[in-house]
Amino acid sequence: MIPLSPFKLLDPYTREDQAIFFGRSAEVDRLYELVNESRLILVYGASGVGKTSLVQCGLANRFNDTDWFEVYVRRRNNINRSLRRVIKRHALMPVPSGSTLETAVDSLFLDYLKPIYFVFDQFEEVYILGTNSERKRFYKYIARLLDQGEKRQLPLRIILIMREEYIARLYDFERYLPKVFDNRLRVESMNTSNIRQVIRGSCEQFGIKLRRPVQTANRIISRLTDTRRGIQLSYLQIYLDKLFRVYREQHANGQVIFSPDLVDRVGSIGDILVEFMEEQQHIIQARMKSRFGISDPDVISKIMDQFATLEGTRRSLNRMDIRMLGYSDAAVAYCISELVDSRLLRVDEGSYELSHDKLAEKIAETRDIQSRDLMRIQGLIRPKLAMYQERKVLFSEEELFYIRPYLQHFSLQPGFSELYNRSEQERRKEKYRLQQLNKENEYHRRETEKKNRQIEIINRVLYSNIWRSDQDYHKALQFALEAWRMSSVDGRPSLEIKQALISAYYAADENNAINYEREIRVGSIIRYIKLAPDESLMFVATASHDALLYNLSGKLIQKIPYEHVSVATFSPDSQWLLLATTDGKLFRINREGSTVETHQLDLRAIRQLVFLPAGNHFLLGAKNFIGRYDLNGKLIKKFILPEVIKEHDDIKQIVLAPDASYFVAISVYGHDAFCFSLQDDHQWILKAHTDKITAVDIAHDGDHLATVSADKHLIIWSRGGEVQEDIVAHGQTVISVQFSSDDRKILTASKDNTAKFWTIYPLEAKVLKGHEDDIVKAMFTPRDDEILTISNDHTARLWYTDGSHRLLSGHQGRISDAHALQHHGELITASSDQTIKFWNAGSTRIVRLDGHGPPGISEATFSPDGRLIVTVGLDGQVLFWNLGGRQYGLALEHPQAVDKAFFDPGGELLYTLGRDKILRAWTLQGEMVWSIGDKRMMINKARLAADGRFLFTLDTTQQMHIWDRDRKKVRTFPTHQAKVYRFDRSSTRDLLLTASKDNTAALWNYQGQLTTRLEGHRSNVHSAYFNQDGTRIITASADRTARIWDLAGHCQIVLGDHPRSVSRAFFIPGSSRYLTQSMGYDIRLWDEQGRLLRVLDGHSGHVNHISFSADGQYILSAANDESIILWDSHGEIIKRFQQHHAQVNGAFFSPDGRHFVSVDAAGKAISWLSPEGIQNAVSL
Repeated sequence: MIPLSPFKLLDPYTREDQAIFFGRSAEVDRLYELVNESRLILVYGASGVGKTSLVQCGLANRFNDTDWFEVYVRRRNNINRSLRRVIKRHALMPVPSGSTLETAVDSLFLDYLKPIYFVFDQFEEVYILGTNSERKRFYKYIARLLDQGEKRQLPLRIILIMREEYIARLYDFERYLPKVFDNRLRVESMNTSNIRQVIRGSCEQFGIKLRRPVQTANRIISRLTDTRRGIQLSYLQIYLDKLFRVYREQHANGQVIFSPDLVDRVGSIGDILVEFMEEQQHIIQARMKSRFGISDPDVISKIMDQFATLEGTRRSLNRMDIRMLGYSDAAVAYCISELVDSRLLRVDEGSYELSHDKLAEKIAETRDIQSRDLMRIQGLIRPKLAMYQERKVLFSEEELFYIRPYLQHFSLQPGFSELYNRSEQERRKEKYRLQQLNKENEYHRRETEKKNRQIEIINRVLYSNIWRSDQDYHKALQFALEAWRMSSVDGRPSLEIKQALISAYYAADENNAINYEREIRVGSIIRYIKLAPDESLMFVATASHDALLYNLSGKLIQKIPYEHVSVATFSPDSQWLLLATTDGKLFRINREGSTVETHQLDLRAIRQLVFLPAGNHFLLGAKNFIGRYDLNGKLIKKFILPEVIKEHDDIKQIVLAPDASYFVAISVYGHDAFCFSLQDDHQWILKAHTDKITAVDIAHDGDHLATVSADKHLIIWSRGGEVQEDIVAHGQTVISVQFSSDDRKILTASKDNTAKFWTIYPLEAKVLKGHEDDIVKAMFTPRDDEILTISNDHTARLWYTDGSHRLLSGHQGRISDAHALQHHGELITASSDQTIKFWNAGSTRIVRLDGHGPPGISEATFSPDGRLIVTVGLDGQVLFWNLGGRQYGLALEHPQAVDKAFFDPGGELLYTLGRDKILRAWTLQGEMVWSIGDKRMMINKARLAADGRFLFTLDTTQQMHIWDRDRKKVRTFPTHQAKVYRFDRSSTRDLLLTASKDNTAALWNYQGQLTTRLEGHRSNVHSAYFNQDGTRIITASADRTARIWDLAGHCQIVLGDHPRSVSRAFFIPGSSRYLTQSMGYDIRLWDEQGRLLRVLDGHSGHVNHISFSADGQYILSAANDESIILWDSHGEIIKRFQQHHAQVNGAFFSPDGRHFVSVDAAGKAISWLSPEGIQNAVSL
């Protein structure tokens, strides 16, 4: 067996080691001076430099036995308790319990009559493991001890020993001991000279011979030198021990000799301390396996891990604190004993700790993340357990959050489960109490906000009504809109808000106080805008060189990242945007605003881009250049320009003939227009003006052209270039010209502030005069009987054929561009005030649909998407309109009056039923697809299935016919013997419902089988309808009652006491209430139990029609008293409309409830906005 080496290894030097303590004489001298100068001394330095040895061995041996009494203190579990415990242990005379610290120290001094040196070693533990209260109490203790020593001249000294990386934490100490930093000694690593003293002196004391002493010592130093930290004394001791053991392995007897050869044989050790620790652990592990059968290779490291703090300092543990789950106490005791014998652990005052700080550092460095987390949590749990035992302090929610993932690691720790479970229970209670409190506070907050909001809403409604009375309609509408939008936070707006909004709106409309529907704020002066042909996208070019792509709802799709855009245009299919920049770049952009292709053209001043109809080629006009290109930027043809176009002249305008057979171009300064054939190389010149041509247009038939010029003339040309009309059109430069869609009219505009509306044969003009500055642009709207002009006077005007106009004011700057939308019925203006405004194209918001004549209109309906209105005329016409009041497409002519029209679910076909008893199907382009009905089968009524699968027709003989999508008859079956007044179809089941003069209603399946007959009425059944989910039926009868039935034919409720025959009865959509209408003007509202809620008094004439919004929030009634009334779902009047001058035959809601249309017996139809439609449409 190899004998133990005599070296200290990791143990600190004590007073008894004076003979082998070398290399620190200078530091000992300095420390001795400090001790004689001050009562408080701070000794600090890096881990492993020998701070403790310097005090316990070096300083202690400078004093005689009678002058040195060391009280060595470590924190252990609590620095204050440890201090009292150490004093008590050293005391010869028992210290009475409850004595102050000063009394205990006095007693200790009297016991020994020696100077007392309190040495607080590893003082950093107070900051790593201690609590704030523990530290504050200790600071006060030390301050009192020093004060006591000063006042009573006691020979008392306090030495604090700590690692230098924690010295900044002592600033807390300064509050109690301001001189804590005044007397301090930094202990540094030994230099090579001192290390040589240690090597030589130690070997001499232990009887070890150094062969070639200088060379051997230098060789050892070279193996240990750390350029960053120098030589650690603990590492030197381990290396010397290694040399000793290697030599003894080969030479069991005789004097030990250290030589350069031995040093070379041992060599460099990568990390001496780790190697030493692993070597000792391996030896102990082998012994544990042999004795206890423990094969876990990490068992030793798991035990040692408990002795190092998270920060890498030593932790003292009692035997009961040392845990090794799954192993016997005997195995644990044996392992600890072996660690002590190997000098990895040492025993002090019954506690175990690592023998050196460096071991703690190395253990901390090797931990993984989970181990570090466990250490942190263990550091949290240990003091908490103590506080729980003392004062029942529990874990906080934050602490529990960190503990929960690692719960299984601490479940067996004494006292932990009780603390954890009680903490969880209390935190749950606390969380519940907090949630309840938050709910209560949130409820009160919301209620307070709601009350304040209600007050604000009431005030705004009041202000709206006041401003309306004072005829400030704009402000009235503004306050009503604010009230509406504020009320939407808490639910649906109240009746008072709806009344205020709709009254303010129509008052403002009648008095022309609403100028525009909505606006887009661009943020820069707008130069021009371009619309996609399908009117879904809009390109905006600004004066700050921004290129912006919007949709027509005003949403910015993309800011296109190219500056100095000179011109842009959309492809005919609206899939591409083509734009050019001033430096000759050409970009193709998709609908999302992303660049698809880029081309660099060797051109300057590109000012014109015009697509050909196929969309695969385009014309490009630039400085002294016109070319035809494909979408890949390839030049297909360069057109030869006449000599009269000077080299510096730019192409200003290119107009393509409708049939794309030729185009005409004008330049910026040229007096002539140039025509180029696209079918061959033919070209010709339009030469007659005496000053520069400002604009050109081609008639829709392609056979005529018109030019205007700075010479004030308008010239109309034949296609071949012959002048047909030449007239002085204005008093100043004419700046624009346009043909109407029928080529019968021409529109011109001039810098003389006027526009003129010309008929061609004969050429006569109507002057449109009203602008106060130059007219910038004039155009026909899609209606052709309206003209839009924009002027430098910041206004636009919508003119009518009689010369009257509507002023579109609202811009704060010059209007730079304008467009009239084909499909949306809106006008768009763009301005230097950085806004784009959208205007309703109708003359007022009360949009009149004038197209029918007497004997009137029977009904109106909306397309499924709500964008088209269809009016059904007793004059035999069916007309299409957009929401702006523009007639769309062709009139559907019928030989007799038309009573009914309805769309298929997809909105692709329109069905009409005329008094000739024929059902017709039409496309939206006015083409009749098919018809059903003749003298043998005269159609009286028709409905479509909800999904459009089947068409149901009822003929005059009460026969029901079912047709499939292909107009193939599926089935025919008889219904009632008597007349059928109405029939309905279920939206959820394959059932039909008929109401008959035979006093019954009947349910039929699609196979033509009678499933249920509803019997109980004592007179004619005028109407029968399903509810929304198809589970109940409501019938109306001449017996003055309405009845509610289930599908089995059981009468559930009778709505009685009507004054007259009940003509119709309804389920109100989205509610459980009912509405009935008696002959005359009696309308009644009933609750779900059949109790009368109220009679809707408002009309003074017979009610012809009742309809509901899809959500059931609004009711419309139309009557012979020439009025329509908008009611809320509670039967309160929101607004009475009296713009009709004949009996109103019906009023009908759009699918979204934002619009409704009323029709009268004089052939007039009016489109209105509901309150929802108003708040959606108006932007103020």
